[in-house]
Amino acid sequence: MHKNTKTLIFDLDETLVHCCENPKNGEHKLQICLPTGEEIGIGINIRPYAIECLTLLSKKFEIVVFTASHKCYADVVLDLIDPTHEIIDHRLYRDSCVMADGVFVKDLRVITNRELKDMVLIDNSAYCFAYQLENGIPIVSWYDDKNDTELFELSQYLDTLDKVKDVREANKETFHLTQICQSAENILAKL
Repeated sequence: MHKNTKTLIFDLDETLVHCCENPKNGEHKLQICLPTGEEIGIGINIRPYAIECLTLLSKKFEIVVFTASHKCYADVVLDLIDPTHEIIDHRLYRDSCVMADGVFVKDLRVITNRELKDMVLIDNSAYCFAYQLENGIPIVSWYDDKNDTELFELSQYLDTLDKVKDVREANKETFHLTQICQSAENILAKL
């Protein structure tokens, strides 16, 4: 179905949802069964426009969620967002991440049957796309602001990516991450 289309890869926590350790603080109360067999209750808040954004974009793009969270947690949350499994095509978890300097990095080369020119990763933590900076799209972390419009606004940009030959070129022109990183390195070198 998604042959010759672009792949939009979304982070989960603080990009699409926010998890509250106290279930009372979440709009949705969920039970997570840990690998130890222990069950814990959590609260989940879904970012404004998250479901609408994913639904709209899924008509034109392949949608993947790539999270540094464990599968036992992520699947329960993603089933809340997409209960019929019609929006999100694939799910990748912590075991697909690379540990680098104590943080989980999402190396897009683990997705072996796609070309980097056709993939973007939307994540609130820029270090997550450090290995492929030009494939990354930064988004402001979300916790509980019900007036947040980041995903609504970002979906307008993402919707145009099906027409570009290389998403990295479009991202370079739009986000200037390479220049920002080079400027930061120059400043740090002077310190």
